[in-house]
Amino acid sequence: AAPILFVSAALYSQNEALVSVALNVLGNYATDFFKGQRGTDNVRLDIVVEKAKNKSCKKISYEGPVGRFKDLADVVREVMNE
Repeated sequence: AAPILFVSAALYSQNEALVSVALNVLGNYATDFFKGQRGTDNVRLDIVVEKAKNKSCKKISYEGPVGRFKDLADVVREVMNE
């Protein structure tokens, strides 16, 4: 399991690309961590997103292959725009 990634409304509003960068860094770390191990490349990651509209938070839980981390940026974007 990876640590929880917190995406604040202020961070997201200043630069949406930072979420993708953070997910790429985590994805690269996890890929290196699993290199040479057999059987699994699945990881668990929780992302807490602070919504700009009302400052509430929503938790996104992910379990799956590291290669799909990049898709999580779209999920974060959807949560921000709810």
